[in-house]
Amino acid sequence: MNSFEIVGHGKTRSDETSEYIIEVSPKATVNEVLVDIVNQKSEWGRIGIKSEKEPFFGEHHFEYRFGRSEIPSKEDQAFWNSIMQKKVVAIKGSGGWSNSDYQLVLED
Repeated sequence: MNSFEIVGHGKTRSDETSEYIIEVSPKATVNEVLVDIVNQKSEWGRIGIKSEKEPFFGEHHFEYRFGRSEIPSKEDQAFWNSIMQKKVVAIKGSGGWSNSDYQLVLED
């Protein structure tokens, strides 16, 4: 079973993108969600963690592209490794065509 499911979308904007309506499995961890997103071999985009400091992608984010991911720095790698088992309580998504960007909201 997937850790999340896109169940709909908001109004389509002029650039053909929209917000996603996403349901998250109650026990989904960061690791499970990342695996499910990155394994979408026909998609690309960015993944971030909700942060008060940064608007959408947060301080630590990375790009994924057609089944591969790239975390830019050792500092970012250490951050992502430290949160892999945290629970994801919500996912905000946006995109269109093959571009899908996600913001993960973690349990306190």
